[in-house]
This record gives sequence, structure tokens and C-alpha cells, in this order.
Amino acid sequence: MKNRKIPGFWLLTPDPCLRASGSGLPVRIAIFEPYYKFWGGAQISALELAKALRKRGYDVSFIFPERGITVERMRKEGFPCLICKQGKAMDVFKEEVYNLSPFALLKVFFFLLFFNLRLALLLRRENFDVLILNTGRGTLIGGIAGRMAGVFTIANIRAELGDSRGWKETLLKKFIALIPNYIVCVSKAMLDSLALPKSKPAMVMYNWMVVYEWVVPSHNKEKGKFSSEDRFLLGFAGNLEPHKGLHILLSALGKIKDELRNGKWQLLVAGAKTNEEYFRSLQEIILRYNMIEMVRFLGWVDNIREFLSSLDIFILPSFTEGMPRSLMEAMCGGVAVVASDVGGIPELVGETGILVPPGDVEALAKAFLYLAENDEERERLGKMGRERVLSIFTEEKQVGKLVQLIEEARSRKPGDRSQKPEFRSQKPGRKPEARSQKPGQEARIQKPGQEARIQKPGQEARIQKPEPRSQKPGAGSQGTGGRESK
Repeated sequence: MKNRKIPGFWLLTPDPCLRASGSGLPVRIAIFEPYYKFWGGAQISALELAKALRKRGYDVSFIFPERGITVERMRKEGFPCLICKQGKAMDVFKEEVYNLSPFALLKVFFFLLFFNLRLALLLRRENFDVLILNTGRGTLIGGIAGRMAGVFTIANIRAELGDSRGWKETLLKKFIALIPNYIVCVSKAMLDSLALPKSKPAMVMYNWMVVYEWVVPSHNKEKGKFSSEDRFLLGFAGNLEPHKGLHILLSALGKIKDELRNGKWQLLVAGAKTNEEYFRSLQEIILRYNMIEMVRFLGWVDNIREFLSSLDIFILPSFTEGMPRSLMEAMCGGVAVVASDVGGIPELVGETGILVPPGDVEALAKAFLYLAENDEERERLGKMGRERVLSIFTEEKQVGKLVQLIEEARSRKPGDRSQKPEFRSQKPGRKPEARSQKPGQEARIQKPGQEARIQKPGQEARIQKPEPRSQKPGAGSQGTGGRESK
């Protein structure tokens, strides 16, 4: 492949161009994924995005900072995976970045700068046109590299970045708003939380479900291997982390342990034990309420459809979410859902489920009792949820937005900065072709050689004549005005 000219990566190129449409070369897209050790909703969404782009003729590869389980899964799906060694760049993120001291933040900056230099060289060497930074963490770690290498950089923000009231969070959000050429968020709530300037181009692209994988709704419980004839089954899916709120779910069930279906119920938990300390705290809650026989930890479940087909209710009591894939999968499977009213969850659920305030144990318990006692309402909500997902959250409706963005950038002529693509927003009220005229000011046309003057209100119009040119001795009788002198 012939190398293309790229601006020197010491300059932050604000307006890169993609390959011309007539070149015959496919657009090369790199997806930078910072999480390489575990597999979750964000990584599954990145894989679905890569599949959708590949299906539309783009050349898609992944870039990881190290080798891990995520790398192996992407390679099994047929995607090239490049490794850009992290060095110490990732070690500084072992501690929550919001809790770092100013000196530690400065240390983070220098480590990330060297990592971005390596990443920029990799992008240039492999001739990538587009860099998609998966999650806000990916934007913070590798965002500068895309601008250094002169590729079109898109930040795909999938989770909230923290409390906007702190100066560190505000600084990080401003950094994210500055670095990429374009920002894509998975929900309107997340886009609003970034507080981007109006001049920053951004859009919302929801997660989506592949419809053919969900042809059978989950109302036929006998088809699920976890089904139980005599027990009411509740389900939770997600990595076992504090922000997922599983401890709130267990506390709510503990308060209504005997009241819920006369004690004939069971909670199925599907998810990896990514936090051992948090898992021990969950076990303490189970022992406190004597629910050992009622809570079952399944670990990671590969066939999520089979898991969901067994459930009567799916619960996601998170404290923070972007556009949770597990909840979308449950709705697509026709399962009634109960979830926290946070992030993009209201945009996903709408009126097809029950939303409760995050951390509200009493509200969760009431929702469980209501759905357990109303079979018809539970089935009605499940059907409405499935219809909502299949009508809004589809690949055709969502990924088309990103394809349009790439194609508009691709249609620009290289080196032509005068033609702004349509997706680059202008400042409100600014008209590129016409200047606004001051009130009371008369429009005047400036003649060649005439000095421009501003006429004040009520002042008589005056035209300043150009000064006569000095004639050389013996010159003809032609005047400066181009007329014959008498």
C-alpha cells in the first residue's frame, strides 16, 4: 500500500482529511481499546461496531496496550490486533484518576505523552485514516496520538466520567472535549453531562442489538436450562463491581425474603468476579439475611440468551450507567425489567419497565412485589420492551450515523480547508457569507483605490477622492482619473 503524506505529528492537526473517494482504497479504521484483561459490555459493543463497519466495506483493526482475553476474542472474530506497548502509562491508572494528587497527575501526563508518541508512530506506519477511541478511558489514554498522526479521531464515550463539580473531573472533560475531532456518546444524558461547547461536533449513537440472535422471546421458560417450575426467578448480569449496585439488590431482597412469592424465589447472578473485596461484602449480606439457598452466582455466562429465557424479572440497580447492554439484551428477550433511573437507562427503557432512584432499597423491594403479584403486567412490560428495542436500537438506525460521518469526512478534498464538512457545526448566529450591518448605517460600495470609511448616523455621505499622481516632466496631458485634460 502506497504511503500517503501525513502532517508532522508534532502538530495537532485540527482538520484532517481521509482518503479521496476515487482512490479505490478502503478507509482504514483503528479502534483503540484500553481494556484488555476482561470482557464486558463496552468490549462487546466495540466488537459489534467493528463487525458493522467491516460489513460496510471498511478495513477495521484493533489496537491494544497489552495482550489479554479481549485481544484473543477479537482475533477469533477475524480482526487484526496490534499491540502498542504501554510501558508505565497504564500503571498510573491503577488508582482512581480522580483521587490523584496534582503531582501524580503531572506524572500521568508525561507517561501518557510518551505512550501517545508510540501510538502515533504506529498509526502513521499502518496508514490508518480513522481512530476510534473506545470509552472515555481510551480517549484519555490515547486521544492525543490520533491528532499527532493526523488521522480523523472519534471519541466513543460509553460511561460517565465522574462528578462534574470537582475540578479534576472538569479538567478531564475539557481535555476530552478538546482532543478528538468528533465525539460520539451512547446516550443524550451522557452527552449533556460532558457540557461540551456548542462549537464542538458531537452526536448520540445508541448501542444496538443484532435482531437475528433474538428471534425467540423468553416467555417460553421451559427452554431455559436455569428454569424452575416452583421458583420465581430474578436475574442480574454484569461484572461484580460496586457501581453496579448488586449490594442494594441483595439488601432489598433480604427485606422481603419471606414475603416475595412466599419465599419461593431465587436470584441468578451472571458476571465475572472482578473485585474480590466487593464479592466478600456481597457474601456477608447473603449470610446476614440467611439467603444462601436463594442466591446463585453463575460466573461469566457465554449464552446470555439462554440465561435470560429463564427469568421472570431482570434487575440492574446501578449507580452509574451509559447505555447498559445487559439491560438491552433483557428487553430484547422479552423480560420485564427493573432498573435505576440514571444515565441513559431512561432513554432505553422509556415506559416499558420500572425505574427506581439509585440506592433506594425500599423502592426496589416494592417493584419486586408488584411484578411478582401481577403476571399480566409483567408479560405486558416484557413485550413492550422487546418492541421498543427492535424498533429503535437496531444496527441500521444507529451505525448509519457513524458511516455518514466518516463518508462526509472522506468526501473532502485533501488540502482543501475552505470546504467544511456538513457535520462540523458552526457557532450559533454566525453566517459565513454575509456580514451584519449596524443599525442606521447606510450600505456603501467601496470603489477601487478608495479608502473605506464608516458613516455615522445623520452624517452626510462623503467620498474621498484619490490623491493625484505626480507627473514626470514632459509627460502627456492624461490625468489620473483616466480622462483627457483640457
